[in-house]
Amino acid sequence: MAISPDNLQLVIKAYSKMLKHSDAQMRIKAAQCLGKMGNESIIPLLCQALEAENDLAVQFSIMDAMDAIVLIHNLTSETPMSENPQGSKYNIVQPQNVQIIEQGDGIIHNYATPQNLAEAAQEIQQLISQLTQTYPTNTEVEKKIFVAQVDA
Repeated sequence: MAISPDNLQLVIKAYSKMLKHSDAQMRIKAAQCLGKMGNESIIPLLCQALEAENDLAVQFSIMDAMDAIVLIHNLTSETPMSENPQGSKYNIVQPQNVQIIEQGDGIIHNYATPQNLAEAAQEIQQLISQLTQTYPTNTEVEKKIFVAQVDA
């Protein structure tokens, strides 16, 4: 049985108030219930709750709820959220490359700098070089000598 849009908004409003409850377990249950609803419009509300939340367990529950909403949407919709040709409510073409910050009436978009394959490979090589200098690999003989010194 489907819930009417008016009643859905009432339920969302009730659970959103519970996200501010003094008891962390109540906030966890509210986040879980909102996640099970699978309604896309709940995500900004959960983002606000996540920013205000200090309890790690509640933060994880809120993130799980957002994951559940995306999963439910992707399972029930022909167009997954990440492939929406119209973009999100923020009109972002590549959401994996942007951080969205809502402040008051404004929205700030922090775009990641695109990295080409050559730059990524160079960065990986530098990290590998740092690792080999920090954690040098030894030959089999050097390892046996070290073990013999430790055992002695």
